[in-house]
Amino acid sequence: MRGILNILEDSAAVGAICGDRIYVNKIPEGVDKLPCVWIERQGRPFVGYTSSGASDLDMIDHRVVSTATTALEADSLGDAVRAALEAKAAGVYDTETFAGVDFIDDDTSVFSASDKNIHLVEQIYTVWKRL
Repeated sequence: MRGILNILEDSAAVGAICGDRIYVNKIPEGVDKLPCVWIERQGRPFVGYTSSGASDLDMIDHRVVSTATTALEADSLGDAVRAALEAKAAGVYDTETFAGVDFIDDDTSVFSASDKNIHLVEQIYTVWKRL
């Protein structure tokens, strides 16, 4: 997960929208500034397989959620996140070696919290990491 965090922190487009408000696993308690992004790993990694057997890659799904007070801002942040992750699919980020990042799915939603609506763009990515 450090690799995804590193890619998003290095993205000028993501930073222009949410600054340094990129969190792992959840938005910390007491943080009330939007927009922001949070990342969580879904499930456990498993070894990828090819027709000739186990590969040297782990496959790990991650959920990346862009949150904002307007639908336009959440969509723009989601687009910036996707562009950042797809542009840097292979390489070493922080201490993790990525073989690739695949966009799987996205969903948009809105919910009311106190006196305002919160807009979410939830994206699922599969990260292929070298063992």
